[in-house]
Amino acid sequence: MTTPKEEEISTSWPKPWLFSRIFLILAVTYLFLYVCTYMFHNPNALPGLIVVGSFVVPFSLLIFFWEMNAPRNLSIYEIAKMFFIGGTASLVTTLILFSIVPVYNLNVGGAIIVGVVEEVGKLVIILYFIKKLNPKYILNGLLIVAAIGAGFAAFESAGYAFRFGTMNGTDFMLSVMFDRAWMSIGTHVSWAAITGAALVYVKKAEPLKGEHLTDAKFLKLFAVPVILHSVWDMPLYLFQVFNLMYIVLIIIAWIFIFTLIHAGLKQIVRLNVGQ
Repeated sequence: MTTPKEEEISTSWPKPWLFSRIFLILAVTYLFLYVCTYMFHNPNALPGLIVVGSFVVPFSLLIFFWEMNAPRNLSIYEIAKMFFIGGTASLVTTLILFSIVPVYNLNVGGAIIVGVVEEVGKLVIILYFIKKLNPKYILNGLLIVAAIGAGFAAFESAGYAFRFGTMNGTDFMLSVMFDRAWMSIGTHVSWAAITGAALVYVKKAEPLKGEHLTDAKFLKLFAVPVILHSVWDMPLYLFQVFNLMYIVLIIIAWIFIFTLIHAGLKQIVRLNVGQ
């Protein structure tokens, strides 16, 4: 009942605000769990601290992309399914690929393998949902795949927090969670969103076909998250001073995202004109 007719879809830039409130709610929840854990030394709050700390930024980003989806044609149920099922399924496909192409050292070559494997692993699940839902709007592609990327990022961060917490103590765990939280602004969610928008940009209103995956336009755009991911994991310590490299990579990712959002709004204008 809230999905507008195609000719009624707004073509102006959306003004998202809900994602910031969601972020604030999750941040306050994290703060209370932190107080329970460290001020009152209650270990029962630790699992909640890990989960909320890992979900706060990816989930807030997902809400941002949901607000930017001008066609408003994807339900919360579908988004939740892609977040939970799509996110965990992409982790499984990635682990399967790593069992075939293992990475022993995270040097330059290893970082490239990680970038390729993880982005291809997410792509496998992305293809399923794009094929199933057959979206024709670029903005749909951004949202669908941001949901999968957000799930991937959230569950992966929770795993890192738990593992480093058990190995090195809770102080180190908090440091890992904080770093992965702010860095997730420009990692799995944004990388996956670029891939999803690229697929829909290429296929348009057609059903997804194999030829779309070999389309030069898609391959060029898909190369962006692969390259960004690979460089992100490279041991380029000189460029990591003050997190400069990560900040630059985040900015590059969001330049592509805002460009794709603009392309999505222009697409709606063209569809409206063609009515």
